[in-house]
Amino acid sequence: MIIAAMKRARTTLTVQEVAAMKDVDTRTVRGWIQRGLIEAEQINPRLWLIDADSANSFQPPIAGRPPKPKDAAEKSAAKKRVRKKDSTRLLKTLS
Repeated sequence: MIIAAMKRARTTLTVQEVAAMKDVDTRTVRGWIQRGLIEAEQINPRLWLIDADSANSFQPPIAGRPPKPKDAAEKSAAKKRVRKKDSTRLLKTLS
């Protein structure tokens, strides 16, 4: 049993080790595990062991908001123009 645990320990990494390897926070690594982006085994409520091969080949997702499609950007600009016209009409009505 001890030999099996030692073999597993050599082929696995902790959340902290993967976070250091990928230069991210440990919460980010736990999020990847929860979303199924990286393979891991939960040993107890606080300890996850991550497959070393999976961690080495893993490419972190690009952070940030994806760009808006051109159609959505054009719709947004059109809405702003309409709002500006409506506010101008309201000001004229109130004057």
